[in-house]
Amino acid sequence: MEQGKVSVPPIGLTAKYPDIGTGPCNADIYWKPELWQKEIDAIFRKSWFMIGRVDQIPEPGDFFTYELPVFRHALLIVRGKDGQVNAFHNVCTHRGRKLVDTPKGERNAHGKRMNFVCGFHAWTFDIEGHCIDG
Repeated sequence: MEQGKVSVPPIGLTAKYPDIGTGPCNADIYWKPELWQKEIDAIFRKSWFMIGRVDQIPEPGDFFTYELPVFRHALLIVRGKDGQVNAFHNVCTHRGRKLVDTPKGERNAHGKRMNFVCGFHAWTFDIEGHCIDG
């Protein structure tokens, strides 16, 4: 045995895959943003996410918000006048400000509105997502 080398018995993974060795592992996957982005694209973008239930928004104008931290997106889910469930980015298309802020101490907002007004320049969006004043 070489000086300073530790002998590893041929058990477990080292027995099955001796080429993996016993030295230190590369830790880049834990901190490099470009590798995190590859993981998001390869795994999370191909997955369904449970963000809520239709019974949370039974009537037109009922809404809730949901944060998707993996994607850094805020969603706004609202029941439309036609009864359909609509999902939008919870941001104004003008300057990117949130349309519905989350109350302090809560994870998401919910309520009933027939339109959403941006607090920056008062652009207004209906529950179908159309800009009606801006």
